[in-house]
Amino acid sequence: MFIIDKQTLSDLNLLGATGIVSYFDYAISRGGQDRLYGYFGTALKSVDKIRARQKVIQFLAAEPVDYLFDKYVLFDLDAYLNMSGEPIDKNMVLSIADYVESCFNLRRKRELYFVKRPVCELATHIIALKRFFNSDKPLFEEVFFDLKCDFLSLVEGLNSSELERLTKSKVSSRLVHKYDFLFRAVFRQSMRKLIYLTYDLDALNAVAKGYKLMGFTFPYFFPTMDNTKMLSITQFYHPVLSQPIKNDICIDQDKSLVFLTGANMNGKSTLLRSVGICIYLAHMGFPVPAEHMETRLFDGLLSSINLGDSVQEGYSHFFNEVNRIKFICDTLSKNNNMAIILDELFKGTNYQDACEATNELIYNLQGLNESIFFISSHITEVADTFQHAKHIDFKYMYTSIEEDAVEISYKLKDGVAREKLGMWLLHKNKTFDSLRTKN
Repeated sequence: MFIIDKQTLSDLNLLGATGIVSYFDYAISRGGQDRLYGYFGTALKSVDKIRARQKVIQFLAAEPVDYLFDKYVLFDLDAYLNMSGEPIDKNMVLSIADYVESCFNLRRKRELYFVKRPVCELATHIIALKRFFNSDKPLFEEVFFDLKCDFLSLVEGLNSSELERLTKSKVSSRLVHKYDFLFRAVFRQSMRKLIYLTYDLDALNAVAKGYKLMGFTFPYFFPTMDNTKMLSITQFYHPVLSQPIKNDICIDQDKSLVFLTGANMNGKSTLLRSVGICIYLAHMGFPVPAEHMETRLFDGLLSSINLGDSVQEGYSHFFNEVNRIKFICDTLSKNNNMAIILDELFKGTNYQDACEATNELIYNLQGLNESIFFISSHITEVADTFQHAKHIDFKYMYTSIEEDAVEISYKLKDGVAREKLGMWLLHKNKTFDSLRTKN
């Protein structure tokens, strides 16, 4: 299973009304929406499965299938297949007896009324799916091979001509009784799986709509035998920005740790989130906010970006940072094929402690060249300590500070930032002037 946790999902703002999921949230049915959100809970561990999902999404972007999803019908069918009580027996003699009884029994008439509609709706839905999976469009068989096999196995044993008869305006009570028994007794589990398969199609169709609207791209995964290339993303950005500044990043095994510096408010955290979003979406088989992306298949993604105090448990910010870094280190000790993103480490302690702790962390990471690391810090002394380290790629967010103006470019460059924006802002804003007049 791909390693990710709630903290990382929160750091990258993947879920929620304003999260990354919202850019794909075009599912028609409630079940489809639930499946879409479920995709964000984990990622795929196989390049073959990732490519298969990519192909389905690309196909649906060109050939949308909204007609297969009626949220009210699917809600009814879900409720119908979860109904309590025994279905009407398929035995013909008993079915006829039931029919005769229903002529004189209002309870049985009501039962037939409530059963007939979902039975006919389910038959209609099966016929629609059958026509969809029998498509002769180019590449359809290749793209939907797995889903089609699943579908055919679920409806095996159901009579196509009888299903067609159930879609007509007039249908016999006996046939309704028979298929009520088949749907809710003999094939109940198969029919439930059929509805879940429909929800999957709805969710993937929703992703396809987001893909078209956002103009994202599908990443390429390096072959497993390629041991030097790790990650390359061209013109990536955070999708929440209306006019984003796009950047490039390229990591190979020789320089697997990116040490990012820059003045406050110049976009370091946003850039790290953007990288994390691209990595995770890629491993979900989803398109990414970039012009081009190539990546290794990682076993997991963990981050420490937005930690806070735990008032209820009485933990300080620094204590939470220490626990978080320990958890990440313990995970790395068991699996050296991870993507790790750490933003402004050890903010909860004094400058000297933070510097020493960051130095020790980087020193201990130097042998883990199967993983990639993004570490941002305002402590430039760390860069001085490791200036000759071959495994570190020093990057900074360029900021130009003049006497009367500051220009924040949000562009990633090679090197280490030396600008100090904090004091410039304090003086520019005349923060202490009102107090000076008192002295």
